[in-house]
Amino acid sequence: MHQYLGSDKEYNIYAAEIAGVELAADIALSSPTSYMKCIIYIDSQAAILGLNTPGKQSGQRNLTSAITGIQSLIDRRQMSTEIIWVPGHKDIMRRFNNCRADY
Repeated sequence: MHQYLGSDKEYNIYAAEIAGVELAADIALSSPTSYMKCIIYIDSQAAILGLNTPGKQSGQRNLTSAITGIQSLIDRRQMSTEIIWVPGHKDIMRRFNNCRADY
């Protein structure tokens, strides 16, 4: 799946990372009911901090929407969720394969 946010004059990387989390939650919400865990890999510490402490950062609408999506996984699907910081998207496939071995 993909989503067009607009030009780089309208949206910054931070907003794109938050939109990616929201999109991941939407994908997980529509996944087969046998899937009980959602792991979202993200390379933006600022986005993770914004999701954990939404306070007064810019992009409140986007943050609220992403948090609502994650909360829906918990409330509607009883799906555990985990957000993992991966610097520069490094070693994502190795991490993914290690997680798959846990199931």
